[in-house]
Amino acid sequence: MIALFQAATSDPKIQKELEGDITRVHKLGCLACRKPDAFGEIIQAQAQGDLKAIKELGERWVREASK
Repeated sequence: MIALFQAATSDPKIQKELEGDITRVHKLGCLACRKPDAFGEIIQAQAQGDLKAIKELGERWVREASK
């Protein structure tokens, strides 16, 4: 869930929609529906039993967005 949150909140479109107010995140609805590619990557990592890979996905999305 944290990695999916990181994927969504690091997306420039979603950041604009939230207007810089993270407390509005509830208005996004289903994060897996908003970021299906990210959700798929998370599911693949989970299927391999690699929790560290899931953490690294979230960190990668945040790092890429901050460039």
